[in-house]
Amino acid sequence: DAEFTPYAGIIYDVTDRISAYASFTEIFQPQTQLDSNGDIIDPRTGRQFEIGVKADVLDNVNLSVAYFNLRDENRAVSDPINPGSFLARGEARLQGIEVEATGSLNPNWQVAGGYTYTNTKFVDTARVAGAEFYTPEHMFQLWTKYTFDERHGILDKAFVGGGVKAFSSFRNLSRTAAGGITSDIRAPGYVVVDLQAGYQFNEHLSAVVSLNNVFDEKYYERIGGLTVFNFYGAPRNVNFKLSAQF
Repeated sequence: DAEFTPYAGIIYDVTDRISAYASFTEIFQPQTQLDSNGDIIDPRTGRQFEIGVKADVLDNVNLSVAYFNLRDENRAVSDPINPGSFLARGEARLQGIEVEATGSLNPNWQVAGGYTYTNTKFVDTARVAGAEFYTPEHMFQLWTKYTFDERHGILDKAFVGGGVKAFSSFRNLSRTAAGGITSDIRAPGYVVVDLQAGYQFNEHLSAVVSLNNVFDEKYYERIGGLTVFNFYGAPRNVNFKLSAQF
């Protein structure tokens, strides 16, 4: 059967440089887990809304601030009575604030950055067994790139860049149907710095050398369980890329 998932959005121009917006959408996502009768459990449902403001704060710099609120229901959780089976009962609520800025400080200097605060809450976890993944509360990313021109002599058409991303700690918590904790895996926060340099030979050909994870930070990019799905982020590495566009 066809499923209608509504979406609505509105934008209002407050001034020539400032606009406000709001959006709403419902969530419908089929699942593959089976219940004790061998039937596929009900789809995940929910809704998400977002309100925000976007502004052209300088001639070439755009700033946006948004509040988001998401409710995710019918998440697959373990059936406490029938091991190996699942129930569509889990519910998660996420809300937070996102701030982004992108643009050019001058014709040669580009900057992009953002910060996100997310509060995650799981509802009625004492009645069902399941996993609760808590995203980092704080996420910050900043990237900048400077391109040299004929004013810089032999550096003309070369460019350099650098970025940093910083995430606070996050965790994956598993509970029994009685509310007891079976595992609580926590990953500490981390900061990763990347650097880049390159040369634009012409409008079609460029070369870039990237030094990723400059300080060789050892961190978890994802955590899953006590024995599986725990992945380290990439260690310090160098990458060379030659790009051609026609």
